[in-house]
This record gives sequence, structure tokens and C-alpha cells, in this order.
Amino acid sequence: MKDSLTFISLILILIISGCTSTSSYKNIDVNNDENQSTLSKMLNKKELAAKVDRDKVVNDLEKLFTYKNVKKSDIDLVLSHIDNNYIKKEFIGNISKTIQTNKKINALESINISYITSKKNKEYIIESSFEHSPSFNISFEENNGKKVKNNLLQSNLISFCKTFLNDQKDLIETSLFSDKLYEKDVIVIYMAQFKDTVDSLKERYPDANYLQIDNNNYEGFAEQTLNIDSSTKRFNYIQSLDRSIKLENNPRVKKDFDKIYFLLDYDLGKFLVPIFRSYLINTDFYSTSEIILNVSNIKELNDFEGMLIPSHDYFFKQVSNKKEILNLNDEYNKALINDLLTAEKLKRLNVNAIDVIFETSPAVFKNSECIKRDLPLWRVTLNNFTDRS
Repeated sequence: MKDSLTFISLILILIISGCTSTSSYKNIDVNNDENQSTLSKMLNKKELAAKVDRDKVVNDLEKLFTYKNVKKSDIDLVLSHIDNNYIKKEFIGNISKTIQTNKKINALESINISYITSKKNKEYIIESSFEHSPSFNISFEENNGKKVKNNLLQSNLISFCKTFLNDQKDLIETSLFSDKLYEKDVIVIYMAQFKDTVDSLKERYPDANYLQIDNNNYEGFAEQTLNIDSSTKRFNYIQSLDRSIKLENNPRVKKDFDKIYFLLDYDLGKFLVPIFRSYLINTDFYSTSEIILNVSNIKELNDFEGMLIPSHDYFFKQVSNKKEILNLNDEYNKALINDLLTAEKLKRLNVNAIDVIFETSPAVFKNSECIKRDLPLWRVTLNNFTDRS
């Protein structure tokens, strides 16, 4: 009888054990690979064999395209790269246009402007203005100024078509729901404070799966979501048939989905996301920057390794160069104010269709139109930053 039970046990454990499916990384515009960077595409890599040399040229180009306190020496560096044949010929016209725009900015006299906004945003504006040239003469007149929403993540900053947060949400929804047939392959995991966002998603994408987490049993929630708890129960029953045999439990994950959209804050996300990742190594996880706003050290992003967040690595590179930060929410606010001031400078020039590296996103600036961010999806990784922080 024992031999029979042993045979049955081995057969059943093969049935209930398994592993996650193969990678579902596909059709994603991710911008943390050097080969996919817009600026790196400008490089003549035959002349720049060493990565360190390529990084140096990219950094010099980045400075140029930010239009932020660009000096003659910065322009001369880029011109020397052109002379050394480090930049492909088809991009020289674009770079020349950028150089001329920077020269026009440097020829401007000080910029007078007034804003109506919160006390904290006034501090951001004053602090950021010192990073720009020409200088800004800024006033805060309650009855005669441009209004900037107190919550900068939810402000269009006067010149942008949409708020930074709405641009992020739009990109995620395009990535997840562009094909109606695969709507059911998405799980949205959310906490109560995101209920309004989820209600809107349910109206537009009713076939997706929506799960609210409302307790502190994070492991139990993950196991129930992935149907691991029932697999564990079956294992325990089989093990009870013959305690003398040591069986190994590799619970099989329910995999009738391809992607997970997390609508969580940092305090919950830093616990829940790693639990899901431990079971789903190759599944695409998505979130807006809301999940990382309270990160106070860039190394804390390790909890979200591999997650797709609408952003570009330029922002994180700037953050990683700082010795310490309050949190990423504070850094995003500073970046957004810098974008506001850069847009103010460009609007004073008679320029059109120029490429700009705003701190929150690349974009094409057109004088007569609102600014449309060209947000990529950034796959969270510290590979390029850990030696800086």
C-alpha cells in the first residue's frame, strides 16, 4: 500500500508543481537601453568604440538639448564632436538648429514673469530659476499672474497639453489595452485611494480583472490572486498520505494573465510588488510614478526592479548624481518647475519644431501648440546608477 501511495504522490506532485511562463516582454518602447536612446542614435559608433566615450558624447548632447544654462564651452564641446566625426551626418542639421536656439536664449535679456501658486511651489520656482540663463525676474502677484496648480503632478504647467500624471496614465493604458482582445489578460491591483481611477478604467476596459487589497496579509493576497493557496492545500493533502516521504512543493502559478497594473502608494508597493515578483519573474508590471514618490534613496528602487514606469532615465540620472534627496516626489516637483521655466524661455523665441529634453520627458516644442510629452516606458533598473549614489 505504501508503494502505491508513493507512486500516486509523485504523480500528483508533478501535476501541481510548475513554474511561471516564458517572458512576455514584447511591443514595449523601453528607454533604458543605450541603443534605444534618441541621442545615442546620433552617434557614429565606428568612431566611438568605447562605451565611456559614447556616454561622454551623449552627456554633452543632453546638456545642449535641455536649453538650460548652456554656455559657449558646452557648444564648443559638441562642435568638436562633429569635427571628430563622432556624430552621424544626418543629425548635424538638427544639432545646428539646437545650437542656434541656445544662442538665441543666451542673447535674451532677463525674463519677467509672475505666477499664482502655493507657497511651496514659489520656493521651487525661486530655487529652479537660479539654474537657468538668462535670469528670471519672478513675482507672485495674486491678481495678475499665471496660475499653476498646487499639485504639480496634476498641473499642465501652463504650456503642456496634459498633466504629467495623465500623460503617464495614457501611456500605460495604450500599452495595456490597445488591443481589445487582450483586455482580459490584464490584472489591475489597487488600494482604496485609487478607486476613482479604477472606476474610470472599469468603464472603458470592463473585461480586465480588478482586485482591491484591503488588508495587511500581503503574502496571502498574492497567493490567492495567483491561485497558489489552493495548490499549497493540495500539496499538504498529498503529503499527509505518507509523511515518511519528503516532497518538495513548487506551487504552480495561475497564469491566465500577461500583465499587472499596480495602483498603489510606496508604503504598500514596497512590500507587495516584491512578493508578486518572486512568483512572476517574467511578467510585465506597470505603474505610474505614484508608486515611487516616497522613495528617499535611489537604491530603494530595487524593490521595483523590472517594473515599467512612464519616465525617461535622464530624470533618474540627475537624481542619482545628488548626494541626498528628500524623496522622489520632491525631485519630480523640482523637475516639473524646471520644465515650466524652460518652456517659458522657448516661448519667447521665434522657433518651431525643436527637440527638447525636458526633465520629465523628451518633447518637440512648437511655438503655436501645447507641448506633447514623448514619454517612454522606463524599466526600473539601477545598473547605470548604483555607482553614483
